[in-house]
Amino acid sequence: MPVDSTTHAWAGALQVLVSTPRRAIRARLDAFVPDAAEAQRRAWDEELEVLQAEGAKVIELHPRAEEHAAVLEYTLPREAGRRPDVVVLQNGRVVVLEFKQTGQLRRVDLDQVAAYARDLAGYHSGCEGREVVPLLVLCGHGALSRVVDGVLVVPAASLASALVELAQQADGPHPDLIGFLEGEYAPLPTLVAAARMLFDNLPLPHVKRARSAGVHDAVERILAESRATWDQGTRRLVLVTGVPGAGKTLVGLQVAHSAALEHGFRFGTGRRRRGAPATFLSGNGPLVQVLQHALKSGTFVQDMHRFIREYGLEHPDRIPTERLIVFDEAQRAWDAAKIADFYGKKLPGLAPSAFASEPALLTRIADRLPHGALVLALVGQGQEIHTGEEGGMVQWADALAGSAQAWSVLGPPKQAGLFTSRGLTFEGDPVLDLDTGLRYHAAEELHRWVELVLDAQDLSSAKSVADRLRAAAFPIYVTRDLGAGRGYLRDRFAGEPLRRYGLLASSKSARHLADYGLDTDFQSTERIRIGEWFNAEPVHPRSCCQLDSVVTEFQCQGLELDLAVVCWSDDFWWEGDAWRSKPPFRLNPLIRDPHQLRTNAYRVLLTRGREGLVLFVPPAPAAKMDATFEALLAAGAEPARGRVERAAG
Repeated sequence: MPVDSTTHAWAGALQVLVSTPRRAIRARLDAFVPDAAEAQRRAWDEELEVLQAEGAKVIELHPRAEEHAAVLEYTLPREAGRRPDVVVLQNGRVVVLEFKQTGQLRRVDLDQVAAYARDLAGYHSGCEGREVVPLLVLCGHGALSRVVDGVLVVPAASLASALVELAQQADGPHPDLIGFLEGEYAPLPTLVAAARMLFDNLPLPHVKRARSAGVHDAVERILAESRATWDQGTRRLVLVTGVPGAGKTLVGLQVAHSAALEHGFRFGTGRRRRGAPATFLSGNGPLVQVLQHALKSGTFVQDMHRFIREYGLEHPDRIPTERLIVFDEAQRAWDAAKIADFYGKKLPGLAPSAFASEPALLTRIADRLPHGALVLALVGQGQEIHTGEEGGMVQWADALAGSAQAWSVLGPPKQAGLFTSRGLTFEGDPVLDLDTGLRYHAAEELHRWVELVLDAQDLSSAKSVADRLRAAAFPIYVTRDLGAGRGYLRDRFAGEPLRRYGLLASSKSARHLADYGLDTDFQSTERIRIGEWFNAEPVHPRSCCQLDSVVTEFQCQGLELDLAVVCWSDDFWWEGDAWRSKPPFRLNPLIRDPHQLRTNAYRVLLTRGREGLVLFVPPAPAAKMDATFEALLAAGAEPARGRVERAAG
């Protein structure tokens, strides 16, 4: 008998699927998706005809297949709108079928079914230990059987032979339909989604990938350290390092939230303290705005610059309520020259000695706390894009060494020398170095690809990484047609309201990209309501999914989209065997290495997507952009030829 559930339209044994009247299954589909468009209903009719005819052939050719099971319109939990057409459970193998009413092979369809298979394999407990095969069924004229980038592509008339071949190769446990339908599907949430769940006191999904990557262990180690710090009344700097997308910010949010919920926060007198015991500070204004907009609150996440200004400059004797302070992107803390330049005119009454680096000011604040303090510094790499951010971690070592209080440091062993050379006590713990990327599913090598591309030493090595990314269902495309990039994004996530995709560009691209209808000048980007841009539903006029407004590296750093179009500009181009960048329009004495800042800007832009990357390289100026396009092709980006992509193979 078919299984009833709210997660799918129909599920049952293949034999039952073949023998059930088609109108009965169609009624279940209509009831499950009552607002389906007429085109969808016609597609169901064709799909059911193929499934029943080809399913009968499968059972005839491979009798054991009558025990196999099929699930129609399975909705991936917590991912509204994502429904593989059919999931077939064989012995030890799961086959994901996606039907298209065309004979044309399109990249967007390959990527869609590959992503379904990737996510089921990575996040669904019912698929653990089982191979998950993506299968694209083309029902139109001219379709050919082939394998393209790991996706099995077949015409409708060859579906039975493909399933039989897979079934004969399968050698595993008996299909468990109930186990699959009741299995846990736990994808890694986006940063914004995780913050919402924490703020609402909801448990984060038990994400096997995050646990194996050390996120859970890092959180537990830091919380244990915070309790010891408070019990002993000491002061401790804890460092968490990691590759891009490794979950550093997620660690910081969990630590701040867990500390705020703990009931055992008492100090020397045993008295419970009033107020919030922890805060998450970020100097990334757009990140703060996006999280505050999503949470409808300004307390859980705060602007670090305002905190520094209030307690470090305007009121140097005031004591904050927090005892655990999370400092995001600590390697980008402002140096003393930037602080003096930024606040000198705003606070003219302050003596020059008041202006110190942000680590020094934060240390002074923590020195005043009467019962000890813990500062958690989340340390990224290679994404300094503002003036005054080039001082690096040495500022933290200097700040602690110059403190009137006794500080100790806990962090990854590789950070030891920086602090011990200044006479500070350092304890090493490798659990605080997160070396596995989480943001991009199985594609943690994206940051490696970006490094190889920007390093410019060996583009052929970058191509090898890009090939591995494609095999992991993380495509990288390059196009000279902005309409093609926009069209791919719209087609790729059609009917998936929780997806977020948008246009990104360099902050130095305004003059160049204006010729392509992209407004990236300062005034235009400042008018963007960044909270709505990231969080609003795709139909909202200010949503990123409208693909008519562009944000720069300053607005997207630390945040993520499911897929992004990075609009390349003539501020950073390939020439000969290296990347070149435009010199600053005005020489700023606070900038030490303008080319490195521009390189870092593109590093930020190229690492924002969770599902893939589309690069738009404009046709002009030809001398710069043609060479840039060719360099990206050499690095493994696949050429796009239009909105409807014909896939090679």
